[in-house]
Amino acid sequence: MVVDFGVTVLARGLSGTGLDGIGHYSNELFKALQNIPSVDLATYSFGFPINQHILGIPTHQLSRFTLELARSTVFPWRGLKSNIRCSQVDLIHATDHLIPFVKGVPLIATLMDAIPLSHPEWVNNNAFRRVKIELWRQMAKRADRILTISQYSKNEIVNHFEIDPSRISVVPLGVDQRFFNHIKKGDREKILGKYGIENEYFLTVGTLQPRKNIERILEAMRILPEYIRKSHQLVIVGSQGWGSESLIYAIKKAEQEGWCKWLSYVPDRDLRSLLQSATLLVFPSLYEGFGLPVLEAFASNTPVVASNTTSFPEVAKDAAILIDPLDPSNIASALSRVVENKELAEMLVKKGLARANEMTWQRCAEDTFTEYKKVVEEYV
Repeated sequence: MVVDFGVTVLARGLSGTGLDGIGHYSNELFKALQNIPSVDLATYSFGFPINQHILGIPTHQLSRFTLELARSTVFPWRGLKSNIRCSQVDLIHATDHLIPFVKGVPLIATLMDAIPLSHPEWVNNNAFRRVKIELWRQMAKRADRILTISQYSKNEIVNHFEIDPSRISVVPLGVDQRFFNHIKKGDREKILGKYGIENEYFLTVGTLQPRKNIERILEAMRILPEYIRKSHQLVIVGSQGWGSESLIYAIKKAEQEGWCKWLSYVPDRDLRSLLQSATLLVFPSLYEGFGLPVLEAFASNTPVVASNTTSFPEVAKDAAILIDPLDPSNIASALSRVVENKELAEMLVKKGLARANEMTWQRCAEDTFTEYKKVVEEYV
């Protein structure tokens, strides 16, 4: 089966901006699909050239997606069929929300979540953005099948995209093997020294934006008994995002008080070292389509405190302490429990590792291939 695989966001990330969640998904799924003998991958990118040596195969470059979208809106009968190689492939997989106009070949689109529609207050919601989001919603309806990453996301897509649930399949994400690989204690200590981390710490990971709910972690830290706050810093890994001005002010104040450290972006190996050395990962996000950092912490033998809402219960199951993300006292109580109860921490590590072992990228690729076969067989 020849699959034309969208790599636009991946190409942009590899060009120097760094991989976001969609780029990471595209990258890991692309690599895992190559291990399935029945899949022959081709790739296309809207507007971003990609070096053949990066993915190992040449990428068909199209014009920028916004131009293609405008042209297809003005000339709907033309679409993109002259640019995407429909006659040369068995299926097209739009992995990155950039869903093309195609004819004569089945189309699968991956939608991670419905955040711009369900919570417009969490995105830059200007007039241009609103038009773009509505076009995205309409484009998604053209796909023969939608793949999404959790049952929670499926329910959100049904509600906000108005797509029949029978056309949506859930294929959970995976955790990469590198998070299972143990980094020697001495090497981890060098990385901690590089960032000036001397004591034990709680770790949180994610772009600084409202839905990540980092403000309430700061509030929870202030509620903690003083001896825990003195012995356990809060280490924040995440670049500045939209709507984060007041949060950054609060973080800098906490840094001045000595119990918080903001590292912004860190390289991958450093992040894995930070995960493996942390007392726990605290991740009280208000909305996640999946919440991959939870699995990455599980694979790193690190206890997790996470939200009890959206996708977290189905991803974490009983391997994490699930808390009310709107209640700082509930977050603080969970942090204290892990610090003070070593048996609880050990149990969370054991259950978390077992859960991570169930969720691999190869399993994700095999489940995705199953969906490919169904769509090709059903396509008329």
